[in-house]
Amino acid sequence: YGEGWRRRVFDAREHVEFRAIETRADGAEIVHEGVAGMSGGEGQELIAFILGAALRYRLGEGSEAPPTYASIVLDEGFVKADSEYTGRALAALRALGFQLIVGAPREKATAFEEHIETVAYINTDPRNPTAVRIYPMTIEQALSVDGEEAP
Repeated sequence: YGEGWRRRVFDAREHVEFRAIETRADGAEIVHEGVAGMSGGEGQELIAFILGAALRYRLGEGSEAPPTYASIVLDEGFVKADSEYTGRALAALRALGFQLIVGAPREKATAFEEHIETVAYINTDPRNPTAVRIYPMTIEQALSVDGEEAP
């Protein structure tokens, strides 16, 4: 199979089409036809906001009331985005009332610093390679773990 087939099958951006109208603070409208032409971070930010708004609407049963269940799990969420886009996307999801659970590599911790309250550091247990170790810590503690084993 060729690269085109692989991209159509495995790239989630190829599975969804959308048209979004963004209204800026000054009233200017920007029409987005998908994420074509955007950087990875810009696309992730826009998709996070659209997904969050759609989930907020559905989980809030179409009303202004906050959702009754509002946890979102993002596996390797925002790994392609820089800290600025990550921060804005996380802020948008939190402003919509969601509790975020983000699985990401340790080197992305600084991007989440302003938005994450609790961290669970997870790694393989050296005494048992089929098991993992989980250490709860604050974001400050996670940022101070620099290539060392967690406590």
